[in-house]
Amino acid sequence: MWRIGYIHLMAMDRLANELMAMEQVVMELMAMEQMVMELMAMEQMVMELMAMEQVVMELMGMEQMVMELMAMEQMVMELMAMEQMVMELMAMEQVVMELMGMRLLFFPQHNPLLLARIEFHFVSLSQSPVGSGGAMSPYQSFDDGEVNPFANHATVPAAPSKLSPLPPEPYDRGTIPLDSGKDLKAKEKELQAKEAELRRREQELKRKEDAMAQAGIVIEEKNWPPFFPLIHHDISNEIPIHLQRIQYVAFTSLLGLVVCLLWNIVAVTTAWIKGEGPTIWFLAIIYFISGVPGAYVMWYRPLYRAMRTDSALKFGWFFFTYLFHIGFCVFAAVAPPIIFKGKSLTGILPAIDVLSGNILVGIFYFIGFAFFCLESLVSIWVIQQVYMYFRGSGKAAEMKQEATRRAMMAAL
Repeated sequence: MWRIGYIHLMAMDRLANELMAMEQVVMELMAMEQMVMELMAMEQMVMELMAMEQVVMELMGMEQMVMELMAMEQMVMELMAMEQMVMELMAMEQVVMELMGMRLLFFPQHNPLLLARIEFHFVSLSQSPVGSGGAMSPYQSFDDGEVNPFANHATVPAAPSKLSPLPPEPYDRGTIPLDSGKDLKAKEKELQAKEAELRRREQELKRKEDAMAQAGIVIEEKNWPPFFPLIHHDISNEIPIHLQRIQYVAFTSLLGLVVCLLWNIVAVTTAWIKGEGPTIWFLAIIYFISGVPGAYVMWYRPLYRAMRTDSALKFGWFFFTYLFHIGFCVFAAVAPPIIFKGKSLTGILPAIDVLSGNILVGIFYFIGFAFFCLESLVSIWVIQQVYMYFRGSGKAAEMKQEATRRAMMAAL
C-alpha cells in the first residue's frame, strides 16, 4: 500500500511540476503579448512621428518659399530701379543725338557734305557768263533805266577761279562735351547688356511666381470696396462656381449685420435724444465698432478661405464662430434686459417697452427687430448649406484626422 501511495505522490509531484512549468510558460506568453502591444504602440508612435516630420518638412518648405518671396520682392524693387535707370539713359541718348544734330548745324566745318555743297555753289557762280550771249548782266544797267558807268560792252572773258571756303571762326564761348562714336557704341552695348539682364530677371521672377502659384501661396490684393479698398474680395474668380451662391449669401449676411448694427445706432440715438441716457448709445457704438470687423475676421474670412482652398480646419473654425454670430443675432432680436444694458439693442422687448413712451422710437426699435430677425434667418440658411456641403464632400473625416494630428503636435 505504501508503495502505491508513494507512486501516487510521485505522480502528483510530477504533475505539480508540469503545472508550474506551464504556468511559467503562460506568464512568459503574457509578458510577450504585453511586449507585442508595446511594440505596436511604439510603431503607431513612429508612424505619427513620421507624419509630424512630414508636416515639419512642409513647414520648412513654406518658410523657404516665404524667404524666396521676400527675395523676389527685393528683386522687383531692383528691377523697378533699373527700369528707371534705363529710361534715364534713353533720355540722355536722345539728348546726345539732338546735340549731335545741333553740332552739325552750327559747325559746318564738321559736316563734309555741307562744305561740298557750298564749294559747288561758289564755283558755279564764278564760272557763269557775264555780258552778251545770255541773260542781262547785273553790271550793265539798273532797274530804274540809268546807265551803269562801269559797264563794258565788250566781251569779258570768264576768268576761271575757285573760291576757297572761309576759315572757321574761333568759338570762344566754351565747347559742348559730346561723346565720340566709340563711347556711344560702348553705352549702347552696356544698355543692351542691362536689357538682357532685366529680361533674364523678369523670366526668373515669372518662374518663381508660377512656382508660388502651384504651391498655393496667394498674394491677396485689397480691392473692396472699390472706392476705398480695405479687404481682398473676388468671389467670381477665386471661389468654385458651385459654391459661389453660398458665398454670396454669406457675404450678404455680413453686410446685413453691418446694416443691423448701423440701424441699431440710429434707433438708440433716437432713444437717447428722447431721454433714455447716453450709456446705451455708447454701448451701441461699441457693438458696431467691434462687431463688424470681428465678424469679418472671425467667420467670414475663414469661410472665404475654406471655400477657396477646401480646408477642413477652416470649415471647422467657421462653424464654431458662426454659431456665436447666430446666437448674438437671436439674442439681439429678443434683447432681454440681461448681459447687455437695457435698451442698447433694438429687440422686441425694448421695442414694446419704448412704444408706450414714444411712438417714433418704438417704430425704430421694431424696424431693428425686423432686421435682426431677417439676419438670423439668412445666417441659419448659410450655416445649413455650408454644413451640407461639408458633410457631403467628406471633409468631416478629414477634419478629425487633421485635428488629431495637430493635437499630437501640440502634445509633443
